[in-house]
Amino acid sequence: QNDTYNAANTLFSISSINYKLGKKEEALRGYLNIIKVFKREGNWEDFILPYNALAEIYIDKKEYKKAEEYISLALTIINENSFRKVNTFHIIFYRWYIFIYSSCNINIGIN
Repeated sequence: QNDTYNAANTLFSISSINYKLGKKEEALRGYLNIIKVFKREGNWEDFILPYNALAEIYIDKKEYKKAEEYISLALTIINENSFRKVNTFHIIFYRWYIFIYSSCNINIGIN
């Protein structure tokens, strides 16, 4: 399990770099692959960061419904398991960004 976890962390880092380089589709595939690995391992806490990263990509792509799905999945895991180490600020922030943008059709300048 430790090797699998380390491989998933490495893939997360690579996906994050791909996203920062503008390679959104590669990053998206990487994050989705991480989720497949975590589903096999069954550690739900690990899903939160890739779900959050997927939401960020979908916000960037202006696919707000899809972003909302991943934010909701992450929040469900947090709420059901009372995880303390997760930075819920990012997830809540993205949820408000989606709300503001979709309600007012105003881009508040998040890159």
